[in-house]
Amino acid sequence: MKRNGASGELPGLAADSSVRIRHVEGAPVVALRVWLPGGSRAEVTPGQALIAGRLLAEGTAHRDWRRISEESEAQGCSIVTTAGRSVQAVAIDGLARDWELVLEWAVELIAEASFPADRCDWLCRQATAELESLADLPDVVAGWAFLDQLYG
Repeated sequence: MKRNGASGELPGLAADSSVRIRHVEGAPVVALRVWLPGGSRAEVTPGQALIAGRLLAEGTAHRDWRRISEESEAQGCSIVTTAGRSVQAVAIDGLARDWELVLEWAVELIAEASFPADRCDWLCRQATAELESLADLPDVVAGWAFLDQLYG
């Protein structure tokens, strides 16, 4: 672990793990970001990574999506999980004094994700609606028309 140039160890992390802490003067907040290899480049079924990434905050072995949401709201924390082209990601923002809780929640979301079937169904419907709504955006429709002209 490095903090402003100092190094040390965090208990419970593997020796090859890397944690960087950067102190910035200003608001007393902590912004934790965890990136896991994966993402859409590694998926077998199109959309699988997106749904899996979003599902990380939908339930764990100890808490369901509603409890996760209510507890994060009560602590003034923001939790966002998603997937990109090459990563699955967890982002948690909270008050600096709650940094240990933020770290604990990130570990729980990653290591104990339960991927509940009802939330998976809901997220699949949500992603489908998002894709369908693209047809309502003039710039997207124009882009599609351009690509159709270009590639036939």
